[in-house]
Amino acid sequence: MKNYTTKIPAKQTVGEITDLLTEHDAVRITINNNESRNPKAITFTLIIEEKEVGFLLEANVDATYRAMVADKKVTKAHKNKEQAERTAWRTLKEYLHIKLDYIAIEQDKEARMFKMQEEFFAKMITPNNQTVFQFFKSNSQLLLNQ
Repeated sequence: MKNYTTKIPAKQTVGEITDLLTEHDAVRITINNNESRNPKAITFTLIIEEKEVGFLLEANVDATYRAMVADKKVTKAHKNKEQAERTAWRTLKEYLHIKLDYIAIEQDKEARMFKMQEEFFAKMITPNNQTVFQFFKSNSQLLLNQ
């Protein structure tokens, strides 16, 4: 697993993600914290065709922890929730950076906004405050042509 040795605090990585999103035209960025006041997700808003479109990015700390525990390459000293949190956020930052670099290939700003919408479609927030993915997951019959 990549990033499992990172010492960079999650809050610092969240700041770096915020900078990345700002550089790519996000007009609003919100950090959602868990009950321990640690970051658990970031929502950001883009203006697409003169409308605000929101997106949700979550660092899945629990899944990262499970993957680290299962990975024989990850040392015992790194198999803890605090390290999983740092690793999850670094992984999310890398994922986001790669996607944003891919989107930046588009020369025209409007084309970049549509590419952003396409690339993050599953993370787009619907009017009922779910992501598109969450909506389809809870309405799987829509995917089965029934």
